[in-house]
Amino acid sequence: MTQPLSELDLSLIHALQIRPRAPWQELARVLNSSPATLARHWERVRADGLSWVTAYPTRRLHSHRLVAFVEVRCALPKVSVLCGQLARFAEVASIEQAVGNHTLLLTILVDDLGALSRLVLDEFPQLDGIESTTSHVVSQTHLDGSYWRLGALTPTQVQAVSALPGVASPSRSTVMTERQRPIASLLATDGRMTAASIAAALDRPERTVRRELDHLLRQGTMTFRCEIAQSATPTPIWVNWWCRVAMADVGRVVRQLRLLPQLRMCSSLTGPANLIIGTWNESLQQARATHEWLERELAPIEVIDSSVTLRCIKRMGWLLDPNGRATGEVIPTLPALS
Repeated sequence: MTQPLSELDLSLIHALQIRPRAPWQELARVLNSSPATLARHWERVRADGLSWVTAYPTRRLHSHRLVAFVEVRCALPKVSVLCGQLARFAEVASIEQAVGNHTLLLTILVDDLGALSRLVLDEFPQLDGIESTTSHVVSQTHLDGSYWRLGALTPTQVQAVSALPGVASPSRSTVMTERQRPIASLLATDGRMTAASIAAALDRPERTVRRELDHLLRQGTMTFRCEIAQSATPTPIWVNWWCRVAMADVGRVVRQLRLLPQLRMCSSLTGPANLIIGTWNESLQQARATHEWLERELAPIEVIDSSVTLRCIKRMGWLLDPNGRATGEVIPTLPALS
């Protein structure tokens, strides 16, 4: 039976959201614990699928890559099988089963518009159960799940953890090399993996792997992200809002959205709904209050549609169980080599 998250577990996860690869000894000072205790708690939490650290190519380094949200309408009796098939696509980073105008919402990561066209127009129609799809191309990602925080640390602790060394900001001249790609694939399955563990897994000299890993970290080639099963948080209600906002107001709207604690992600889109806002809410009542806040504080924004996520089947390459916990199976979403 899975144990509920303790206060120390929650504090540790929040700290790892800020510094996903921070050494236990550094975090122990901030959390008033010991390195051994933190390591033990993390192993249990990770084994239970309640939290995990992943990594994926930094968006700014692969600005040519295309991100899209694809709404899928399908026959309900075939949803389970269809989700299993869609989850095998490396291009399908995330899958949400929802209540709304669509049955599934897919987050797609591909190298270009041609790849999206082949996926949506050629490959998806071969899957039994899909009735129709609607694609929304992301023109700009303002905020993604790597910025969301659990809120378990005090402001002083947040400041202390933030002061610890982290992964460098990306350099525009940095590209992922062929030798770094297997390392990146392993980091997708465990973002805290050490050079020694990677070297053993790849059967490479540890010194060589350490050099490549240090290069990845120094150049900011990868984004590291500590995730948590939503069912284990105080905010189990996931709502996506499809909005229309004047282009001249987008900057102001995004700045105000950053003040919303429930905010999980925000992206500009092509199409009539040109802004999608994802929120994690404590209850349906709070979701309604969020809707009211959006229309009141962000006026003249127009909420065109909304959807409530019933189940997340896949999140940034990680397959999840019906309770939203990590199964341990990961399908990395890596770009093609330049």
